[in-house]
Amino acid sequence: MRSFLSLRCCRLIPPFFLGLAALVAGGLSTSSAAATVQSPGIVEAIEDVVIRSTVPGTIDRYAFDEGGRVQPQEVVVILENRLQQLEVARRKLIWESLVELEAARAQLELAQNDLEATRKLFETTQSVSREELDLKALDARLAQAEVDRFQVAEEREKIEFEIAEEQLNLRLLKSPIKGIVTKHFMAAGETTEGQEPLVRIVDLSRCVLVSNVDATRIGRLHVGQRVEVVVQGGEDVRIQDAVVTFVSPVVDPSSGLQEVKAEFSNPEERIRPGLTGLLVFDPDPAPAATSASEGAVEEAILTGVAKVRE
Repeated sequence: MRSFLSLRCCRLIPPFFLGLAALVAGGLSTSSAAATVQSPGIVEAIEDVVIRSTVPGTIDRYAFDEGGRVQPQEVVVILENRLQQLEVARRKLIWESLVELEAARAQLELAQNDLEATRKLFETTQSVSREELDLKALDARLAQAEVDRFQVAEEREKIEFEIAEEQLNLRLLKSPIKGIVTKHFMAAGETTEGQEPLVRIVDLSRCVLVSNVDATRIGRLHVGQRVEVVVQGGEDVRIQDAVVTFVSPVVDPSSGLQEVKAEFSNPEERIRPGLTGLLVFDPDPAPAATSASEGAVEEAILTGVAKVRE
């Protein structure tokens, strides 16, 4: 049987998987072995983020040690922010102070009452002149303009308070995902100039095997197809059901390989990103894959694992 691994692919995986792949093929029936393709790949976390600050500043402290588990929107890095806290407090006091606006509203009420009384006198007794009435009306309009000015100022102060809050939040760096803190890139007390990596967070609960498959053997592999992923970590070999989420529409001209990604659940977090694995799939799947054929592949893999360990 012709080897399914090129020399280039062989250099990517440990000898364990070379033996395993051969024994998997041997453990299958002749027709199954001919149909099944095994391709080496690398396990990656689907969500793997490096948090950077968008503003320069000095690291005050990390909210989580390396190895700590975080939830989405939890603060993970705190830059020194005493000045920003004070600015938020100052802007809040200015915004919430209504003394000037209330005084202007009281002045407006007096001016309107005075105008109404003057108008009644003008209309009934003619004891005040038209000029006096016009002056009272002007006073009322000026008082209304003063109220409007303070209302605009109140809105401006609210916006300035929100800007100060945002400036503070820029120094409280939050995790966009749930996961484990895997690395602190800088120590507390060091200064970042902005856009430098500070902390890495990885979610191990869902992973993807990225494999470069020989384009001549990829067949009709398609997005949504169920495949098997075999991964070894130390003495632990795990077989995972996976689903193809990406098949590259192009072939690398220098290597003749085509990138394929297969996602799988890793709820126990026993499979670590960075490990080497095998992608096992049928290049010409039937419209409805039978559980019997899937079981044959898994049984052959387990048989291969046992023989390799012997």
